[in-house]
Amino acid sequence: MTNCNVFTGPVYGGVFPLPGSQPTINNFYGKDAPTEQTEGNAKPEDGNDSPTEEPEETAEVRAQRKKVVMKTITDLFDFDEKLLCRDDNGQRITNERLIILFRHCFGFGAHPSKEYLNIIESLWSLLIDKRNKCFKYPNEGYFRQTVLNILGYFCEKNIICGNKLVIARTIYKDADDSLAKNIERSISSNVFPSKTGEVLDLYINKLKKENSKYGR
Repeated sequence: MTNCNVFTGPVYGGVFPLPGSQPTINNFYGKDAPTEQTEGNAKPEDGNDSPTEEPEETAEVRAQRKKVVMKTITDLFDFDEKLLCRDDNGQRITNERLIILFRHCFGFGAHPSKEYLNIIESLWSLLIDKRNKCFKYPNEGYFRQTVLNILGYFCEKNIICGNKLVIARTIYKDADDSLAKNIERSISSNVFPSKTGEVLDLYINKLKKENSKYGR
């Protein structure tokens, strides 16, 4: 062939148009190829999937989020009477009293010391902010695992009794054996602050010693 272009350097992905065509040429140089520019010479996204910094949550927004989550969780408490133990006065622990206990353990209606308040805030973080190797179910703003861990501790303290899967399915109808194991784990994981049991015991002992009007 005659009157052909001659390329003396390396060519990657070359396209050779037929005579008479009007090609648009883009040059590429292997791995060192410059990034293609977008319209207006704007720099395109670099594909970095690092999370963007989210605006800091205000105290008012966080407080409201806590209220919504707490109501969402405790609205699920509908345990059969046979799953609830008796207090020190021989009275059956009702779902109402269990709800009040759970709320107290997360600071609602309670007046903890500054030290205990810090621990309670750590529990909130585990409930709504973060939890390693755990995930939030769709449309739930909290970790089920944390809820079941706390209920597991209630089991250890004879507030709730019975089969772990039955307990889990009382509040989460789709719970399986894997999720129910969080009841057995209780608060043994090192993600819980060292004095978590001490804080929970404070309100558990109040429940056991006081009569059925506890918390009213």
